Amino acid sequence: MTMKADDRPRWPWRCPDCGAALEEGDGGTFLPCPLPCTGCGRPFTREEGLADLRPAAAKARLQRFADEYAAVRRAEGRDAIAVADLRALPWPGPQTPLAWEWLIRAKSYETFLDHALRPRLAGGAALRALDLGAGVGWLSHRLAWEGCHALALDVCADRHVGLGAARQLVDLQGRVADDDPATGSVTLAIADFNHLPLADSSFDLVVFNAALHYSPNLSTSLAEAARVLAPQGLVVVLDSPFYEDAAAGRAMAAERRAGFMKRFGFASDALGSVDYLTRGDLAQAGLAAGLRWRYLIPHHGWRWTLRRAWRRRRLGRESAAFPVALAERL
Repeated sequence: MTMKADDRPRWPWRCPDCGAALEEGDGGTFLPCPLPCTGCGRPFTREEGLADLRPAAAKARLQRFADEYAAVRRAEGRDAIAVADLRALPWPGPQTPLAWEWLIRAKSYETFLDHALRPRLAGGAALRALDLGAGVGWLSHRLAWEGCHALALDVCADRHVGLGAARQLVDLQGRVADDDPATGSVTLAIADFNHLPLADSSFDLVVFNAALHYSPNLSTSLAEAARVLAPQGLVVVLDSPFYEDAAAGRAMAAERRAGFMKRFGFASDALGSVDYLTRGDLAQAGLAAGLRWRYLIPHHGWRWTLRRAWRRRRLGRESAAFPVALAERL
């Protein structure tokens, strides 16, 4: 059974500036643009056809990050992905740019799917899922296949490497493509995960999708995730680089910024991101937010093991690992 137009959930929006509840306007698009805030009077606009719910005070900085992020991704060839390959993600097609990276993500997703998501869906109830750093929307697309109602948020609306590309995966009512046997839905909006424009205790699942390492402050980001998490909900960190040795993470971040500066003329650090995670840092920030972590280790195979060993020898330091981190309320 596929989702009917009337089944699209109405999300509990609130103003990212003053926190007042927002009402959706009548737009009939990927997200009907909220009416002006009754608390502070702020009107809301669209970018690439999507409602822009970024906080006003941080909008310029977030836009600079989004512009630089899109420039880097386009230079890497990520804007060349075909719609058919986009729909197949995280499993890459033969022409998918940076297929080796998607293979890593596919293993992370499979681990999350088998050991976290499907056990929670076993009761038959649809989950309300928040996809943070949604990018081209692949994870929300998959969550809808599994029966979730997914809200995909990102600060980048680029039509090739951001949420603009995700518009190819859903129709105007949030249904995935007609040939997909999906019972869930996908809603798209532009927002910052440090200032979520959503009411408390609204989501069964909050996923940082290759995104938490872009946070400028882990405590702030996790506190926001915990705020919108339902009492029995789950916070998930997918595809962020973890290091046992923080010095190796700092070296990676410095090399990355230097490489961007040389190639593009900017360091791509507009947010002041932490750039990498350690289990200790995540535990400390999680404790402050009332979250306790556990980890699942995806099995990437012998090629992954050899690649990490080769990189460690070449670089003289640890290379990143990508465990799946899961947290529930204490």
